[in-house]
Amino acid sequence: MEIKLRLESEKDHNVTENIMRESFWNHNQPGCDEHFILHQLRLTSSFIPELSWVAESGDQIVGSIVYSKGEVTNYNSEKFEILFLGPMGVLPEWKNQGIEEKLVDQTLKLAAEMRFSAVAAFGDLEFFSRFGFVNSNQYKIRAADDKKSHPLLIKDFSSDKLEKISGRFSLNPV
Repeated sequence: MEIKLRLESEKDHNVTENIMRESFWNHNQPGCDEHFILHQLRLTSSFIPELSWVAESGDQIVGSIVYSKGEVTNYNSEKFEILFLGPMGVLPEWKNQGIEEKLVDQTLKLAAEMRFSAVAAFGDLEFFSRFGFVNSNQYKIRAADDKKSHPLLIKDFSSDKLEKISGRFSLNPV
């Protein structure tokens, strides 16, 4: 099985939305809304198409990852833009084959090259720690909505910028 990564094109949108639905269906709650969130996110200015990638096996798209702009608002109401990773999904029959790791690794390298200072994600710390993510509490950054089923995680590309920021992380409200 050879997995190739490439930039997502507009013709892939329906397929990647279906991948999100299949990947998240009944995962943390009955049903899911990640596919709808992805569809709406693409219509916003916070969506970053250069970081929207797919994984293919042959002619079949088996995974997808996207990023958008988020922000941390400190206690002085100053805003600092950072990236948000997600949603990311892989078809259930292709999970646990390293596809998620390849997508994250490739896109984090690109995000660093694009000079973003940090990236946030909601997810499993055990998985994301391999890429340098830590619990956001380490930087005194909290999610605007503390009701997520997974903790907010942060990867700092700048090595010191986040040390000077604390506050609430928020996303585009799609």
